[in-house]
Amino acid sequence: MRRMMMSVAIGVLAMAAQAGWAGELPWRGKQGVEFHRIESRLFDAARYDASSRTLTIVFSSGAAYSYAGVEREVYLDFTRIVNKGEYFNRRIRTQYPCERIDEHATTWATRD
Repeated sequence: MRRMMMSVAIGVLAMAAQAGWAGELPWRGKQGVEFHRIESRLFDAARYDASSRTLTIVFSSGAAYSYAGVEREVYLDFTRIVNKGEYFNRRIRTQYPCERIDEHATTWATRD
């Protein structure tokens, strides 16, 4: 039983590492929404709200945009792919309506 639980735990950690989430601490945006750090020169953080299918991306410049109607798989692919800028331009920017978020906390975009 212990061996099986260990295997499950290792599998979950491996999936998290593949998705780029291992070792990350979520950032808190307004209303307690969690943002996850994105390893990229263009992007700093992203969050996905499954209930509204909304992807919010914080750029390195500090600008934040919310994209409506995004499928969860698109969000997961965005967090996993190496060339996030190319993926963003091809699969997100031109495919979903967006809205600039002006009232965002500057801490969303701070780097370590």
